[in-house]
Amino acid sequence: MSDQSEFVQAVRAALSSDGTVAQLEFIRANGTQAYVHFPMALTTDVVLNIEKALGILFAKQRERLPGLDPRGVYPFKPKHVTAFQGGVAAGVPVLSFTLADNLRFDITLDGVKIRDLIAWLEEIAADSNEGSSQA
Repeated sequence: MSDQSEFVQAVRAALSSDGTVAQLEFIRANGTQAYVHFPMALTTDVVLNIEKALGILFAKQRERLPGLDPRGVYPFKPKHVTAFQGGVAAGVPVLSFTLADNLRFDITLDGVKIRDLIAWLEEIAADSNEGSSQA
């Protein structure tokens, strides 16, 4: 696992001509490639599964490197949301967030009413605006 020629250095993406199948190409330092295919409809699931797997790795890293702050090795990088919208899909309220890289996350919030969430966000924005006008 320490052969650095096997480390991934780049990732490329391709899409089938009908737009339904995605391909990720992982390019290693030694030039070899590994391909992963999945339905475009499962893109968010694939991304979330990758993030879950990385979360497991970070937990193991904390166990193996006691006293080391993992953020020093893998700094937290917030995702920048460029657009969001709400809707209803199959009778379930859904929030869609589009990130700066055009990835879209569709989420539902159990036990949270969308109108309550909107009111809360408006309150935070108002508090933020008041703080900046007092400066």
